[in-house]
Amino acid sequence: MSRNMKTVHILLLFLHVCWYDVGQNFRLYRTDFKSIGGKRLQCNRFRRLTSRSGNFDMFSPLQDGLMTTALCSSSGSVSDIIPRIAQVDGLDWEKTWMVVISCAKSESGKRSLREGGGMQEISDIERCFDMIGELRSLRARSKMRDFDEGFSFASIADVEDILHRVSSAGVVEVEELQTLRTTARTLRQVNDKMQSEEVSWLCPTVLQCWRERSGKTVPAQLIKVLNQNLKDDGQLNLSRHREVQELKDKYLRLQEIIATTANMPRKLHPLTQEMENIKQAYLQAIHQILRQISRDIAPHAPDMLDALRASAFLDGLCARERVALMMGASRPLVGAHGIIQVQGCQHPLLALRGAAPVGNDLRLDSSTRGLVVTGPNGGGKTILLKTVGLFAKLVQHGCWLPCNAGSRFDKFDHVLCSIGDGQD
Repeated sequence: MSRNMKTVHILLLFLHVCWYDVGQNFRLYRTDFKSIGGKRLQCNRFRRLTSRSGNFDMFSPLQDGLMTTALCSSSGSVSDIIPRIAQVDGLDWEKTWMVVISCAKSESGKRSLREGGGMQEISDIERCFDMIGELRSLRARSKMRDFDEGFSFASIADVEDILHRVSSAGVVEVEELQTLRTTARTLRQVNDKMQSEEVSWLCPTVLQCWRERSGKTVPAQLIKVLNQNLKDDGQLNLSRHREVQELKDKYLRLQEIIATTANMPRKLHPLTQEMENIKQAYLQAIHQILRQISRDIAPHAPDMLDALRASAFLDGLCARERVALMMGASRPLVGAHGIIQVQGCQHPLLALRGAAPVGNDLRLDSSTRGLVVTGPNGGGKTILLKTVGLFAKLVQHGCWLPCNAGSRFDKFDHVLCSIGDGQD
């Protein structure tokens, strides 16, 4: 790997030593590296960093073997070298990201966050940071307690499967028509909000990205089709199909007659077969009506799909802004040189509890490739290591960090974690 640290891997080790002296801690660190990387690690550089929760002795070993063998191999997969720890399970990442997902209001927004991966380009991360800041300004300007007051994401159902089925000559069900109508109306409201002067002024980057994702208004003709064929209560409107309404009325009359003839078994009643025939004719007629409605919807399905995906993207951005507000996060600087300069960094899950955890200061650059964290039980060693790994993942996914303003956390491509004590 080149010295510009375009690709950097973080190795987080929990040291199973509490009250030993500095030398013993480092030997364990060296032993762990030897068992993983197959090379003896020499400490030729020392650096003391302070923490608000106490002083930690941190050693920054600098050796080419560490770069090529354990962390910075430019050839082959990192998981081939240390497959046992090529994971992030010990970081509480799934718990942290689930909090972000839960902050999305629509099912399509939640699915977009679940299926979306980390961002590869720093420019994309910076752009996402910009949009979170713009949404923060919109919230303050509009005095919104929540973005759902302006965008109503909670009323947007995940109708992507329905639209795909209609596009492939499938037939929609009556209950799905009501879901489509509610979602279509809400998507038009989102479009109107995005076209407002307030959003254009305060959220230019958000508006641009929304348009890049084919953010379109739902065609008025689609809503017209749905309104013509549905009553206000969501039931199928049969006023335009008198013969079908007559079949329904006749079926209900026969059903009432049979029900009042209590002294005769239903199977032997002379009207039973006639009622069943009418029922089948009625169901077939309803199916034909639904098929025609599906054909009328099909031409507008692509535009509604585009609007749905654009709203899911917007909902995901609002979820990031909500989480940033909940944990008191600030926008970090991001680069590609392996630099970490954070002040008052807090574990995201602890910050979300609102308990004001003690923050830590951490400064690393491209010349510092490893850290040994020492201290007593309960001193925050594991929390600090997890925090660094979670910060790397949050940056990859375009989220602000719970640390002081002006902090810097560069983009890292891989996070390798081995937390051996099973802490929650």
